[in-house]
Amino acid sequence: MATTKKNIEITKSNELFFEVIENSSIGMILLEIATSKFIYVNKIFLKEFGYTKNEIIGKTSAEIKIVTPEFRENILAQLKIKNVLKNVDVVLKNKRGESICFLASIQLITVENKKCTLTSFINISDRKRIETELIKANVELSFQKKEKKNRAAELGIANVELAYQGEEKQNRAAELVIANRELAFQNNEKEKRAAELIIANKELLLQSKVKEKKAAALVIANAELLFETEEKEKRKIENTELEAYSYSLKLASQYSRSLIEASHDPLFTISPQGKITDLNEASVIVTGFSREQLIGTDFYNYFTEPSKAKEGYQRVFANGFVADYPLTIMDGKLTDVLFNGSVYKDDNGNIVGAVVVARDITEQKRVEKEFLEAKVFAELATVIAEEAKNKAEAATHIAEDAVKAKQQFLSNMSHEIRTPMNAIIGFTKVLMKTDLSPKQREYLVAIKMSGDALIVLINDILDLAKVDAGKMVLSKYLLR
Repeated sequence: MATTKKNIEITKSNELFFEVIENSSIGMILLEIATSKFIYVNKIFLKEFGYTKNEIIGKTSAEIKIVTPEFRENILAQLKIKNVLKNVDVVLKNKRGESICFLASIQLITVENKKCTLTSFINISDRKRIETELIKANVELSFQKKEKKNRAAELGIANVELAYQGEEKQNRAAELVIANRELAFQNNEKEKRAAELIIANKELLLQSKVKEKKAAALVIANAELLFETEEKEKRKIENTELEAYSYSLKLASQYSRSLIEASHDPLFTISPQGKITDLNEASVIVTGFSREQLIGTDFYNYFTEPSKAKEGYQRVFANGFVADYPLTIMDGKLTDVLFNGSVYKDDNGNIVGAVVVARDITEQKRVEKEFLEAKVFAELATVIAEEAKNKAEAATHIAEDAVKAKQQFLSNMSHEIRTPMNAIIGFTKVLMKTDLSPKQREYLVAIKMSGDALIVLINDILDLAKVDAGKMVLSKYLLR
């Protein structure tokens, strides 16, 4: 009779395990390693891939053409090295043969004495699509920048012809201000990316510390388990039915805990009254409170809008589930998440709680923001290029009118133009003899070369004025 009870308890443990998988808000499957056949799939997986359970259970992934046998052999080879594979980018095919991008986590577990792989899927096709669109936008922006340079070159030719006009100098100064603003903006963006990299490194360090804490806790747990085993042997407990029951509960707890901790997103189980009954390590990290502090508290207290969070979990118990409900976690960064949840029931079909997951969509929002910014910059570059073209056309008309005033302009050209230019070149040479950064030296060399070119141009113009005025004196040495 004791053996029969033990089998019953193990069956209940498996039912609880499969109940948790079935109510998970992400796609999950169980495959037997020996046969490569599907043992179990949840409703989210069936929804993503368009199959029914009868079309999946008992078949291999190769038979239904989700993945190739080579891909599965590669995954099993990696699992032999480490028992858990996290954040694996995979492209799988649904029933219609369409390719979908997923972020998968795979781990080895044992179910009913069978070695299996437990795989969870998160659909990242939208994120991949946004990243592709962002790349296209960057290509378009690069093209616009090239066009802008071409228009600037055309405008430069017109400016050489109209160098004598003070208005064009003012326009060039304005363009320099815009260029400086753009350079400052780019430097600011680089600083932001550097700051994001520092934050990412800090998060990685924090995750490493959390793993070390888990390892230490596991060592302590093993020591405690060994101690308890020795005590049980000393006391010679005769109640085998109680031991079988304790073992079943422990196995069920291990299955549930393994499934909960496999998620990188904050995951909670809550009662119908909204009290937190269990959570994973990701929830501890994002809220900043310990497991003991969180269990028993109100779920909605950890969001920026408690009333909205309360309405969200009430929908779960009213409808049985909720999907992609937007909330903001009240942590140091005010993390935006999509709230997903499903209820779970006891053996009599009564609702006893709900499993909820808060999926972090910060990265998705950042990519969307960058995409919109790139689009705005591309449109702005187009407008600037069009304005430059209009200015060039206007400058051409001005040049035609200016030819009539050329003789008057040449007669008024004097050393007042050359004097400030010599001062610019002289002080540039002085600055170049001081300690400079490579970038500053590059800028000063450009200023000096431009100044020398303008001096030569001014001298030629003065010579032309002398010729027009009949005052050009030719040296007899040059005539030999």
